Amino acid sequence: MPPTEQNKPKLTPNVPSAGTLSGERPDPLLEPTLYTPESPNVIASPRKSRKKLILAIIAAIILVLGAAAGVLAYMLYQSPEKAVADALSNAINSKSVVASGDFKAFETASGGPGREIIAGFNVAAEGTKANGDINITFDNIKFGGAFVATGKSETYVKVRNIKGIIEQTFGNGVAEHFKPFIAAVSDRWIRLDVPSDNESAKELNKLQTCYNKASEAYYKSKFQREQIANVYRDNPLFKAKSEGEERVGNVDSLRISLTPDYGKYAGFVDDLKKTEVFKAIDKCNEGGVTKNLDESVRNQTKSDDNDVKFQLWVSKWGHEFTQAKVSVKEKNGSTSSLSLKPTFNKSVTIEKPTESMSFEQVLEAFNQAFLGGANNPDGDTQLN
Repeated sequence: MPPTEQNKPKLTPNVPSAGTLSGERPDPLLEPTLYTPESPNVIASPRKSRKKLILAIIAAIILVLGAAAGVLAYMLYQSPEKAVADALSNAINSKSVVASGDFKAFETASGGPGREIIAGFNVAAEGTKANGDINITFDNIKFGGAFVATGKSETYVKVRNIKGIIEQTFGNGVAEHFKPFIAAVSDRWIRLDVPSDNESAKELNKLQTCYNKASEAYYKSKFQREQIANVYRDNPLFKAKSEGEERVGNVDSLRISLTPDYGKYAGFVDDLKKTEVFKAIDKCNEGGVTKNLDESVRNQTKSDDNDVKFQLWVSKWGHEFTQAKVSVKEKNGSTSSLSLKPTFNKSVTIEKPTESMSFEQVLEAFNQAFLGGANNPDGDTQLN
């Protein structure tokens, strides 16, 4: 059949390649591809296949390198040293903290059963304001108390079961004698104001006012808070070691053990003395804080008398403290431990009590009871 326009074989024009411009034979890989009606499918060029392979290899390398970089970044982010430093910085810069915890101590006694104290507490703080509540069991006596600090030079405390404390310490006879005093102050808010009618009280009030100004300036200044965080970053006082992961409440956390790094203490103190808040507090004490710290550096010794263990739990992704534990075991067998579970940036309400006794009223109630309680037999001390 004579060829027609429809069935005539078509050749792709032989466009000279870079190699043919000089009259050389083109690379076979660059030869034009023949298309025929009998073979309508496109046959891929070997060069195109090679390019695809190279691109695939490059893409695979990029993915591997990206994954490796991601793993490295993850490892660096989750390193115990960074986790502790980040958590400390986050704690310093937090707006508020709410925490619950417990304290346990057992003191051995020669020839006796020993003495045990167990305490559970809850605290909350927002800037210079704070409040808390504590319940204590000591030698089978149960008592407790609470406190409120308003951040304006006002601190309030109250004690529960004063009667049990006096009975255990001094006996039933003394407790009976001080019954009016016990009734007057037990489980009542006491305002810890200091009388200002003598020079010592004036100096104390002046010092307290100076402290409050320094603290208020510190909590209002992000720069000052970051200064403290950076002091620890540059001079970590503890060596951190990962102990795996653990859930604290509902938070995935890194468990980290800490060992004191005594070689960093001098540098830590030097950098601490350069911070604004330290300078302000040191000025309140006329250089007394610097003197004490310098002396502590000179007298720094590593003590092997006690076995001390520090543990921290830090949230895996947010790097916030979720739990802290300190345990001490002395050579004489006595032990103590402190456990704390904080929550940061949680809304808190801290208000001063609506009624309270002044410290002078407490002293007056004590004097009346000491003299026999004749003037106030029922312990009815007026509240302010």
